Amino acid sequence: MKRLVLDTNLLVLFIVGNADIRRVGARRTEAFTAEHFNKLNEIAGSHKAHVSTPNVLTEASNLIGAADQELAKGAARLLAEYISRLDEIYEPSSKLIRGPLYARHGLADASLAVLAVNGDRVLTADGPLYGIMSGHGILVENFTHLISYD
Repeated sequence: MKRLVLDTNLLVLFIVGNADIRRVGARRTEAFTAEHFNKLNEIAGSHKAHVSTPNVLTEASNLIGAADQELAKGAARLLAEYISRLDEIYEPSSKLIRGPLYARHGLADASLAVLAVNGDRVLTADGPLYGIMSGHGILVENFTHLISYD
């Protein structure tokens, strides 16, 4: 099975939801519901291995916050535990800025393309990022397409 890669917003949702599901839908997770978190948690649990990049992890850490600024109590600790269990792949920024994603989406999203090209399962909730990656033939999944509205 492929390793799972979460974009920054989904990683924030995953960590915040696991810290305190009542915080899902609040600051930094406004676009998501408890149903979204439950689906993401199910997907994440179905993968034995997760992978990320320093760029994505730094963005997620900055959004989650620390100490009195945490989005949910214990979220920074949960992120640290998550990081300690995943594979972290570094790609030099000087290389990322030459790729097709940097100019419109920045370093973190550009780093996701590297993982996708390496065969990892990239999951994003960012429609424009999904569109540009797909348009360049990079395999990516749109999380919103995976949500069932029964």
